[in-house]
Amino acid sequence: MKITAIFLKTLTSSCSYGAVSLILLLCAIAHPQEWCEFIITECPLTFNGDTIDVPEKVIAMGPRVHGCEADSSTPAEGTPSIMFLVDNSGSMSGVGGSTANDRMGSRYSVMLSMLDEIYARIPDAEVGVAVFQNILYFDHRDDSFFEQLPGNVDGVRHQSYIPLTRLNEIRTDGRKGIEKLKEVLTLDTSRAEILDSVQDYVHLEYIPSDMSNHSVYTNINVAFDAAKEAFKNAANPQQQQFIIFFSDGNPRGDMQAGKDPYYFQEGNSVPTTFTVFFTSENAAPQSLVTMTDNIKTNDYSATNPKSDLWTIETSHDALLELVLHNILDVILLGQPNSISVTGLSIFDSTTTYIDSYFILQKRIPLQPAITPFNLDMALRYSDQATQKTRDTIIDIDFHVRRVSDSVTLPQGIELHCWPRPTLQFAYDNVPISMVHDSMQQLQLRFSTGDSLVDSVSTALHSSIDSHSTILADSGNYWSGTFERATAQSATPGDP
Repeated sequence: MKITAIFLKTLTSSCSYGAVSLILLLCAIAHPQEWCEFIITECPLTFNGDTIDVPEKVIAMGPRVHGCEADSSTPAEGTPSIMFLVDNSGSMSGVGGSTANDRMGSRYSVMLSMLDEIYARIPDAEVGVAVFQNILYFDHRDDSFFEQLPGNVDGVRHQSYIPLTRLNEIRTDGRKGIEKLKEVLTLDTSRAEILDSVQDYVHLEYIPSDMSNHSVYTNINVAFDAAKEAFKNAANPQQQQFIIFFSDGNPRGDMQAGKDPYYFQEGNSVPTTFTVFFTSENAAPQSLVTMTDNIKTNDYSATNPKSDLWTIETSHDALLELVLHNILDVILLGQPNSISVTGLSIFDSTTTYIDSYFILQKRIPLQPAITPFNLDMALRYSDQATQKTRDTIIDIDFHVRRVSDSVTLPQGIELHCWPRPTLQFAYDNVPISMVHDSMQQLQLRFSTGDSLVDSVSTALHSSIDSHSTILADSGNYWSGTFERATAQSATPGDP
């Protein structure tokens, strides 16, 4: 870290922090007794989109940033079991006269893209799917690949879902699991009257042979029942089980899996759940907010607090971006490879990674009030089948706000502090408090209180003279000498 010290004739001013080097203006007014840096001690994804309040004495982000491989949401063995729950009610496509919140089927096209993404990162991951409206959409009588939901739920015995399927599993027909999943999830486009006009809409190519019990209503309970049944046969433990839930509404209709229509919001026995609510209103219903809060604290697994809820006015690209960076990068974290940190005009990039921390080249200074930060963290994944590697970038944005020193730091943020810098003048190697007319050559002694400082430069100004001096490290302090100029006969005490 470089420090530039600016000394005025009166040696009084206020303190400020520059964008490229830390600017120190030593002040006669009150100062903190110490200065500090903050260090991020857990995966920075925790703070994505947040404003972090730190004490006013914090002047920089420290040069150590925790990587994300040790985050609690990382599967212990690197292999997750993931269930997609996909709403197929009439309001998604617009068929049935209601609003069309996903007419072009982004919930399906993104799910198919995710199969490729998951397979590329962790080929032996398990993926299952439950498509629902008033009942589960699939029917095991059409394809034995589908798993029948036990019991006579809502009087319909053939309700089925896609069970958890290992993507690289070689099936009896010689195809991989991912190939079978893509087959039954193939998309098609049809035309229908939607919102008083004839429009195209995207849907699954598969249509059950028996549609007698299907309606355009919504039964969320049955979707979570299917997920719970699927996880009973999961190959991976509970902390490696995840639900990705796409929906656009509250329950509708009489078929609610024999439960209270809002039973799902209790979040009982449900693993970590990431919910995306499709809407143009930018607000999710209270039932999904309650469900997410309950799942976070239901003690199903250590990763449940990572459960989250987003709203989206969707397109394929918008939903893909959300799922990649806010969901899959939490589920499928790999080995951190490099990091870039941007704070205003500051940029620092490093590949140095030691004991779960990236080591930056220098501190990143804070602005007096609030500083925006962007972190791009590259994670490297190894394909277990081909041994090839690939990198994925996690993009993280947050702000840091300097407030009163009584603020409580959030978990994952720690401070490293040191005594605030001090300045002394010396003459003939003896510290002085007054300058006399015989003292032509003066010495500056600058004590940083910080072992990370690697250079100090000074700019001295008076009404008749200016000096720029680079100080040398003298062990206990940085020092340098300069010739003092006078316009007329000096008087005792003249600075």
